[in-house]
Amino acid sequence: KPDIMALMAQADEGIFIYYNQGNNGFKEERVLQLPPSYGSNYFELADFNNDGYPDIIATNGDNGDYPPILKAYHGIRIYLNDGRNNFSEKLFLHVNGIGKAIAKDFDGDGDLDIASIAFFADYKNSPEEGFIYWENKGDLKFEPSTFKEVNTGRWLTMEAGDFDGDGDTDLILGNAVFFMSALPTSLKNKLEIKSPSVLLLKNTLR
Repeated sequence: KPDIMALMAQADEGIFIYYNQGNNGFKEERVLQLPPSYGSNYFELADFNNDGYPDIIATNGDNGDYPPILKAYHGIRIYLNDGRNNFSEKLFLHVNGIGKAIAKDFDGDGDLDIASIAFFADYKNSPEEGFIYWENKGDLKFEPSTFKEVNTGRWLTMEAGDFDGDGDTDLILGNAVFFMSALPTSLKNKLEIKSPSVLLLKNTLR
């Protein structure tokens, strides 16, 4: 019977499992308790240590409730599963205003890499946070990189898939031109004049 895993944000933040008891009944278990200030906004399951148990990769970077303030605790977190659905944080990667992180084997070397977007990035000092590709170097160590056109949009959403049908995993980024007060004037003017609705990042592995 399929169970449900859910992220709760705003005030009482955490990740919960709802175990299917049958007959439309579910038993709730909180597996992660998170601070109310975190700004949790996304999670997914992925087996980072190849032990056969799903781990959690989660992001916290929601910064839209008040005028954005850079927060040192915003970023990507990986929580490893001990096999009994007890999760412990093993990695934190700081990314200002992060919105989503997807774990896939983008380079085809057998381990999980990460792609992340940040709608509330530090556009003044590190605008490359808007999109980061994190290459897995082993032992939960990741090397970040980006692409030169990262500032052609403000990336609010992202999906992975083989969009060109060549057998590897591509990415598509969705742009949202609003909440512009957080941006430097030059970037704000640039995006308001011309920016794409979506941007396809084609994987050249194949």
